[in-house]
Amino acid sequence: MVTESKSVVVWSRRCLRRLAGKRKELRTRMAARLYCVVVALLLLAEVYSFGEETSDPGIVARITRKGLKYARHHGLANLKKELSKIRLHDFLGKFRISWIGWVHYEFHSLKIQHFTLGNSDLSLNPQKGLGISLSNSYISVHGIWKVKKAFIPVAGTFNLSLDSISTSFSLNFSKDNSGRPTVSMTHCNNSVGNINIDLSKTLRPNDQTPESKTTESLSVSQAGHREGQRTEPAEGRVTITKGIQTHFHEIVEKKLIKILDQKICGVVRTAVTSRLQPYLRTLPVSTMIDYVASIDYRLVGVPKVSFRGLDTPFKGEFFSRKRHTPAPTEVPAIEMPQKKSRMVYFAVSDYVFNTASWVYQQARQMHFNIETTQIPLNAPIHLNTNSFQTLVPQLGKLYPNMKMELDVAPESTPFLIFNPGNASLMAVMVVQAYALRPKTSDHIPLFQLRAKTTLYPTFNVISGRIVGFVNTGSPLKLELKQSNVDSFDVRPMETILNYYAQHTIYPSLNEKLEEGLPLPLPKAAYLRHVVVRIHENFLYIGANLG
Repeated sequence: MVTESKSVVVWSRRCLRRLAGKRKELRTRMAARLYCVVVALLLLAEVYSFGEETSDPGIVARITRKGLKYARHHGLANLKKELSKIRLHDFLGKFRISWIGWVHYEFHSLKIQHFTLGNSDLSLNPQKGLGISLSNSYISVHGIWKVKKAFIPVAGTFNLSLDSISTSFSLNFSKDNSGRPTVSMTHCNNSVGNINIDLSKTLRPNDQTPESKTTESLSVSQAGHREGQRTEPAEGRVTITKGIQTHFHEIVEKKLIKILDQKICGVVRTAVTSRLQPYLRTLPVSTMIDYVASIDYRLVGVPKVSFRGLDTPFKGEFFSRKRHTPAPTEVPAIEMPQKKSRMVYFAVSDYVFNTASWVYQQARQMHFNIETTQIPLNAPIHLNTNSFQTLVPQLGKLYPNMKMELDVAPESTPFLIFNPGNASLMAVMVVQAYALRPKTSDHIPLFQLRAKTTLYPTFNVISGRIVGFVNTGSPLKLELKQSNVDSFDVRPMETILNYYAQHTIYPSLNEKLEEGLPLPLPKAAYLRHVVVRIHENFLYIGANLG
């Protein structure tokens, strides 16, 4: 690739020199130079795009509209708790009354008394992301107000109610460099339908409590004066109070709405960054299966919002823990069925299982040794040369009274095939027979057999893990591949190998399959009402969350 890119650069430079050397008009030279540059860039783009890794997913997880509504329900419950903790800052200002002049006001000790979230709605916008809207919310605020004009200080309490509040915000999903999903809030808007304010009676600001102030102010208002204090016109206090009422909707209302708008959107943004984003990061990017293998759960693309839900593509590739080498297996295309009765669906392609098969085969986990002690006493043939001479007369003559051993290994990596309604696995094994020289570790190669069988595994999901079970399948069929002694009839040996397969190989395989393959789930996510179906090229799993 480096050599090709250098040659492209050299070619473009020569092209420019040749064209510059010609005496043509300036416009022609500039056009020629632009042509060379464009062609060079196109060739470089072809060179550097060659050999890029495929981004096709082995697993696709879809959260349906039903699942998103479930998540929204729990998310809004937490959001309500956070919104009820909003602390409103004091604010102050001034307004003008025609015959009095400028009056300074202050609102402080603001506290939210009630917060009720109204109706919620969910919208799936393929170009914009996930939209959430709240309507008919209600907030009530209690606080203290105070105004001052020269010698007329007046204060009191107020109760503010805002109803028909509408809030809307959008969530956009992406992925980071580690392959984990990310989420961000792209916009947030609020609007208030109705605002009502109830101001208390006028009172003096230097009294102890709003309640005592109210009583004191009434008595002052009625008596007109208090001993040792300057008498204030009741008309002035009433006018100022009316001025507050008049100017509240013009000035104070706008400030309070702006404060609430910032607070509400701030709480939503904090909930997204401090709660939702960390929760998404609990999705694993790799999971250790055992001492041999792990599985790669990185995202190979950004989560996509469609009218059917939110689709997340995972790599879903097994790899060796000793060395991460890509498996020579193609990723089939996944066409998700248009199901929506469950909250989540997983499409797990046969690529996932076949990369597992390749990794374990490379690690020699599919090799088996059959020894004399593993053959039942009532078997028609035992693993020694004396017993085998009934099949191969030369064995007893060449290697008398020797124990035998069978080495079983796959001829090639066995691949799982998903067809609508069933799964099958055709295994081709090579069986190498050895004679064991007494008092030594010498293994004398005798003959090779090829064994073929087809298995029909079934699948289920338990505790968030895909578990499998292999039925007996078709009986092993043998053929003689190579012999160092003589040709012989292999059919009697099928009894030995089928017995060993049913009592050793299959139970061992099922024990491994029972450990299960964990699905890519975030922390504390539990699946219930699980259904499992087999489609073309993939296993289809539907479940509810709970």
